[in-house]
Amino acid sequence: MAILKYKIIMVKKEKTANNGGTVSLDDAAKTLNDALSNEGSASSVLNAIDLAQYVVDTTAPAEQPAYQLEIDGVGIIPPGITAVCGRAKQGKTHLLNVIAATMLSGRTFGTMRQRKKVSNILWIDTEQEKYIIQLNAKRLLRAAGLNEQTDSRKIGLTILTLRDADVEQRQAITHQAIETYKPQVVIIDGVRDLLHDFNDVGESLETLQLLMDATAASEELALIAVLHMNEGTDKMRGHLGTELWNKCNTLLECSKENGVFTVQNKSRLKEAAPFRFCINDAGDYAPSDAVNAAGVINDADALALCFDGGDKECGVTFDELIKRYKKFAGLSSQNQARQILKEKINGGAIRKDETTRLFYLA
Repeated sequence: MAILKYKIIMVKKEKTANNGGTVSLDDAAKTLNDALSNEGSASSVLNAIDLAQYVVDTTAPAEQPAYQLEIDGVGIIPPGITAVCGRAKQGKTHLLNVIAATMLSGRTFGTMRQRKKVSNILWIDTEQEKYIIQLNAKRLLRAAGLNEQTDSRKIGLTILTLRDADVEQRQAITHQAIETYKPQVVIIDGVRDLLHDFNDVGESLETLQLLMDATAASEELALIAVLHMNEGTDKMRGHLGTELWNKCNTLLECSKENGVFTVQNKSRLKEAAPFRFCINDAGDYAPSDAVNAAGVINDADALALCFDGGDKECGVTFDELIKRYKKFAGLSSQNQARQILKEKINGGAIRKDETTRLFYLA
């Protein structure tokens, strides 16, 4: 049937170009007959289609998807395709770490909770160097409450690095890995490297079909595909981004401001409240319960976030520090923020570099 469709389209284009915009019935009939002869007789092609499997039964109950996780009681990561997007360095991989750690450990991470036990995750990384992947995996293991030297495979997490493979190899390995490991959840970070040109319509459709075929083979499989957003827009990259947006069930959009990662959930069903987290001064993830419903952070976390999540090497001017502290502490005025910060400086919580005149977390 694919050949049939292709030939009809091509003859229509050819005859339209040659005949001033018209296609004769004879041409269309000849094309149809030629295509059917390649695929088999007309009756055999039609008989191969079981229309019953495509009919929607409106009398059956509309069952909710079996979500893997929830945020504030709203399900996220259903079976099918979930897209994770954001601009460069905005926390996409950090979000994946939090998601995987919550899935595997069953631990509550702020407002994120496990709904369904997951014991088999396949993580395919196409972008990062191996040592970066290893560092991220150690942080993931700590977030799951485990020793960072734990063999991830023993807890159900298999990580593949495909940075050094070419596009065709990545596609083949992805298909084979899903067939071999039979995971409950597949993470592809990032899906852009499964094709040559993300602006090519044909390649984009083929790549999305590869993902859809994987989820169709198992009704329970949840596939998370990561793709960058275009700078200056709210759209994912290229035609691939358009197709991914059209085909995904849920989209998680990541952004970062002053050391705080914010995740916006966009779903075809109910959307969850924004989910926030940061990296503390120990290099671990701080859960979203550091941020209350009004977006106000407790005092200790507010101060840490003024310095990019507790980075003691992060220096800021006093004016910038006032603005940040006012925002994160939920204060009504800069004068109030200035007074509190002076007390913290006098108390030794904040130090000043007299040479650069920048302020640092002590």
